[in-house]
Amino acid sequence: MTDIKQFFMSHLSSLQGQVNNENDLIASWGSGWQKLNLDQKKLVSEIFHKPVCLTIKFVQVENLLDNLKIEPETTSLINRKTGAIWSLTLKQKRLTIDVPNFSFQIYSCSPTQFKPIAPDMKIDIEFDEDYQNQNLLMHLYAKGEKRATFEAL
Repeated sequence: MTDIKQFFMSHLSSLQGQVNNENDLIASWGSGWQKLNLDQKKLVSEIFHKPVCLTIKFVQVENLLDNLKIEPETTSLINRKTGAIWSLTLKQKRLTIDVPNFSFQIYSCSPTQFKPIAPDMKIDIEFDEDYQNQNLLMHLYAKGEKRATFEAL
């Protein structure tokens, strides 16, 4: 792994595999799946050797990054509509977004969603994979504004 883009692409792919596995199990069990409790769903997933998203404990992305032996290189992201280039980097074991003349740290609140550590910044950040182009996307959401999407370079 050489940069944060590769880290996130791998992370998103593993999440997608879990969702696909769970969807396969739901399809094969039909409405009976909804009647199973969490322990029963775990047992079914073990028998069929397919991990189930609902049973996997949320591990903060920061913890996954902490386990890396080599600090990943910065990833640059571009907003194709505006031409703005932002950078995603790991600084002092914190994910940081660098914009022109400003930087802010973010933390994970789900496997793909992040928020700025500074409470006065009212944006939500979501990482996604562009499956068609095999690329990392970063979506920014702010109340009253259209979504801004950045694509890894």
